[in-house]
Amino acid sequence: MSLNDIYTISQILASLAVVASLIFVGMQVRQANHMMRAEAMRNHADKFQSVSRAMFEVPGMAPLIAKGFDGMGVFDAIERMQFINIIMWILRIAEELHLQFEQGLIERDLWAANCRIWVRTFQGKGPLEAYELRRELFTPKFQAFFDDLVSRPDGKSLY
Repeated sequence: MSLNDIYTISQILASLAVVASLIFVGMQVRQANHMMRAEAMRNHADKFQSVSRAMFEVPGMAPLIAKGFDGMGVFDAIERMQFINIIMWILRIAEELHLQFEQGLIERDLWAANCRIWVRTFQGKGPLEAYELRRELFTPKFQAFFDDLVSRPDGKSLY
């Protein structure tokens, strides 16, 4: 075997090694993307569950929200502040999840289901009033999304 033959064989082996490493890196990237999406989905579920849990774990929260569905005019100053902050909490979660959805980290079916929850929540006069008071505190992209979302009520009750 000549020196030229050895060189050719070594080049072929080196090329195969490069191809094998690219395949390995591709598999690693795919696995990392899958893990990132799974983490975003867990985060999505945790955020929604935190609001639901607070409804029965935090004394007075559920009655306050129920009272506020008809409008914020029924509140005293402290209740108004509490209600607005609860709605802001819900909206901050929505904004964060909207960003994750836009980045492709949340599946469309789960996203659509949660959008229906927001539509039904913001069919209430009070939640919508609280949003309007603080609307400018959200990103323009989220405002556009949310304004469009709440402009299409589905007529179904949240509770």
